[in-house]
Amino acid sequence: MPFPFKRDASYAATIRVLSVKQPWAWATIHAGRDVDCRRWRTPYRGPVFIHASARTSQADYDAFLAFISARKLIDPAIVPALQDLPLGGLIGRATLVDCTGRGRSRWFTGYFGLYLAGPEPIPFRRCKGGRSLFTTRIFPDLLVQLIAS
Repeated sequence: MPFPFKRDASYAATIRVLSVKQPWAWATIHAGRDVDCRRWRTPYRGPVFIHASARTSQADYDAFLAFISARKLIDPAIVPALQDLPLGGLIGRATLVDCTGRGRSRWFTGYFGLYLAGPEPIPFRRCKGGRSLFTTRIFPDLLVQLIAS
C-alpha cells in the first residue's frame, strides 16, 4: 500500500499519529479492530501511524479481555500477556477512512468511531505520544522502510 507523507523544510517527514492504549493498540494492528472510538470528530482521512500509549494497567487489560469475551470478537488466548505488549512507541500503520457516530463495527462502543482500514505492523519505534490525532516528525530509518514497502 503506498503511504503518502508530506515533507517539511528540513526534509524530515511529518506524519499523523493516533495514540491508543494497550491492548487496544495491539488489537487494531493484529486482531481486526477496525474502529477506535473517541469523544471528538476529525475531518482528516488518510494514513495514520498507531502509537501504543506509554501507560496501561492490569485493570485496562482485564477490561479489554472482558470486552472481547462478551462480544465474542477474538479468542482471549491469542492476546499477548500484558508485560509482552510494547508501550510508548509506534507499532503499526493504517488508513483512517471515516469518522462517524454510527456503529457499523462490532468493536464500536459509542461517540465517534474513527474507522481504520489496511492495518500493518511495523517494527517498534519509540515515540512520544500526544492527544487527539497528533503529528510528529518521522525517523529517517522508518522513512526508508515506508518508501520500500
